[in-house]
Amino acid sequence: MMNKFKIFSLFTLSLCFLACTPTKKITYDYTQIESLKDSVSIDNSFSVFILEDVRKGVEDSEKILDSGRLYGQGNDRICINSDKHYTPEKTVARQVSEAIHYHIKQTDIFENMAMNTDEMDYSLKGSVMRLYGEQKFSKRASAAQSFGLIGAIATADIKSPGKIRITLTNLRLVDNKSNMEIPLDDIDLQFEGQYRIDGDCWFIYDHVNEYLKETIRLRLIPNIIEKIASLN
Repeated sequence: MMNKFKIFSLFTLSLCFLACTPTKKITYDYTQIESLKDSVSIDNSFSVFILEDVRKGVEDSEKILDSGRLYGQGNDRICINSDKHYTPEKTVARQVSEAIHYHIKQTDIFENMAMNTDEMDYSLKGSVMRLYGEQKFSKRASAAQSFGLIGAIATADIKSPGKIRITLTNLRLVDNKSNMEIPLDDIDLQFEGQYRIDGDCWFIYDHVNEYLKETIRLRLIPNIIEKIASLN
């Protein structure tokens, strides 16, 4: 049975569709990230620099740079995480970089962390090539949206097929004492499945955030730990 908070959230979202133009942030609940300090402890300080945005001209990335949330025609319509509806206060590259920073900080593997400074022992630099999500548009979810709370409840568990692709390139650690750059493997992960869908293409942003978290957890952090361990 659906909890009251979920119903309220869906209802509030449906009202907002009618009264405002919301924006989305690239973030997630960092308090749920597990500390790794009991298994991994690196006696160094660490900084995350703002990644370079190299998405322009890249397959898939071009869609979200130039289009709205709903892309395509007829039965081929898909929901995408259009850049136009990310919060304008910070660039996409900065928000991704901050997510990396806060995620790593929450793991407690470094003794001290900061952003955008070479005063730490090591720094992470690199580029964002893709932060892309799509899922098939749902006519049913779209039609139900106009019915407010009743529509939100009736369509709360609708899902549609989708994919998320996240690509981080030119990743490298910088030893700030020696100015030596240590390359890290590029990361290019694609996730496919059935994802919850709403009628106005907002849920795709949440799905992308969730898989950015998984990309950092599964690939980026292990790569950083392994590389620094080999240097010390």
